[in-house]
Amino acid sequence: MMLALQECRFSQGDNTVDASLSGDIATFNSSFLGTLFGQEEDGIDITAVTELSNSLPYSKDFNISITKVLSLEKGLDAITYNTAVEDTLVFTSSTQSAVIDGISLEWKNGLEGTYAPTSPLGMDLDVDGDEIIFVDFTDATYGYNLAVKDTLYYRFIATSGILTDTLETSIPIVSQTFESSTEVVLSSDLTQNKLSLDTATLYTDSETELAEIKFLGTSGFEKEGDTEIDFVKVGDLSGESEYYDTADKLFAEKIC
Repeated sequence: MMLALQECRFSQGDNTVDASLSGDIATFNSSFLGTLFGQEEDGIDITAVTELSNSLPYSKDFNISITKVLSLEKGLDAITYNTAVEDTLVFTSSTQSAVIDGISLEWKNGLEGTYAPTSPLGMDLDVDGDEIIFVDFTDATYGYNLAVKDTLYYRFIATSGILTDTLETSIPIVSQTFESSTEVVLSSDLTQNKLSLDTATLYTDSETELAEIKFLGTSGFEKEGDTEIDFVKVGDLSGESEYYDTADKLFAEKIC
């Protein structure tokens, strides 16, 4: 004898929802599970309680796996401070059938910071996914007031009805690095007292176009002609933080 479902309800903890029946298939709105944060690695245990056509009850426990709506297609290990080289963060979203109403974004400085709304693109994020490009990032960018050694936290929030899904990522702010270095000797000798910083080529005193700096007696140097360059003298750093309390550390931070 074939038994058919007369009614069915699902329960999870104190929450219960009636299912819709179509033949032998029972469906329910997942909103009764509440807000899912994608941290349910082992899924969610729920119970189905049914009444069969013979009027006898039947129940069965089973597990629902949880798949996150949001994911990073391209994450960032770091954002380079004040560089024209682009650092791009890309996120995507997908659902089985639900419609995503919108995706909002929040930011904070460091783990102990407090999240606040942000709109780095100046417009709503695309619900299917979008990219955020960081270029010429400084303390003034987006009003974040972030500096080297700070960490930018982003939290994406997707909403579908009363359901939400979140995605958090953290990106440290780092200084620029030198790809190579060259050592040259700039002297008072007029045959090699000028230098091109770009090519590390020494020039004679008569060169006025290619050279960028020139020897300055008795043991220094200065810019040549209209060279666009500024020099900063490193003074007493003993009162500075441990990160750059010497000239070598200051230079290593690329801020001198």
